[in-house]
Amino acid sequence: MEYNHISVLYNEIKSLVTEMPPLAVAVDATVGGGGHSNILISHLKDGGIFLGFDKDPDAVENFQEKFGSSENISLIQRSFSCLKEELESREIKKVDFILADLGVSSHQIDTADRGFSFMKSGPLDMRMDTSCGMTALELLENTTEKELTYIFRTFGEEPQGAKIARGVLAALKDGKVTDTLSLAKVIGEIKKVPPWKTRINPATKCFQALRIAVNGELDDLEILLKDAPGFLAPGGIFAVITFHSLEDRLVKHRFHDLAHPEKFVPEHVILTKDQMPKADFKAPPSITPGDEEETANSRSRSSRLRILRRLENEI
Repeated sequence: MEYNHISVLYNEIKSLVTEMPPLAVAVDATVGGGGHSNILISHLKDGGIFLGFDKDPDAVENFQEKFGSSENISLIQRSFSCLKEELESREIKKVDFILADLGVSSHQIDTADRGFSFMKSGPLDMRMDTSCGMTALELLENTTEKELTYIFRTFGEEPQGAKIARGVLAALKDGKVTDTLSLAKVIGEIKKVPPWKTRINPATKCFQALRIAVNGELDDLEILLKDAPGFLAPGGIFAVITFHSLEDRLVKHRFHDLAHPEKFVPEHVILTKDQMPKADFKAPPSITPGDEEETANSRSRSSRLRILRRLENEI
């Protein structure tokens, strides 16, 4: 199948991986177009194991066409929130590299039938896994104004969430919301933002919010952030690429907490330097795309790479 997607921060991920010894176990939590997966698979040691995750059936089909399957390469059509379960079922205790690219793939955006884009007419679907779960339209049809306001404000950080929720549900009832373009049009009319006043489509935040709600993205991410660090081998890396502030804050705070266990010592407890809890992890500063990549791939502009490395002396 044709699956067009450019992996963001490709060179940065490649540098991270190739600077490590050959990998015994590697995980790509979001295989997407397979660009990052190829880096990991190419750096496996003899007999090394690769596990890939993706809920999207198109991504699964594309991966199988590119890499096939073998005893050492496995693709799991499930959310990365199932990482712990899948590793334990295979009796894998330590992983050298875990990667999660949280962005929506170019293939998903550019395929109108998937319903992710407000630039093309398509069904209001937005599901990563099209075989199950509630579509965006079904969510709108079964939600209250209060619930939709929460979705827009919380998952889209949309300050006009209440006004938009009220208007969208009214338009839906009147039959004015039938596809992605009509929903985007209704949102634009409610926000009343002249096109020349913003580079960002007025519907952007609301579409993001609906997508996150439909797919339970933040819940899945919180589970991954809780489980993945415990599987890192000494010197192992957990790399996460984020695309908006909601997910980036979750990653940033989790990594910072793991790298600074001393912050959890109560103020009334007096400890010497030697008694303070020692960090098992290091979280270096985040990495963003360079000018060259942003020019070549405008969709990379909002991406940010955060890294958690388990220290070598961890027992």
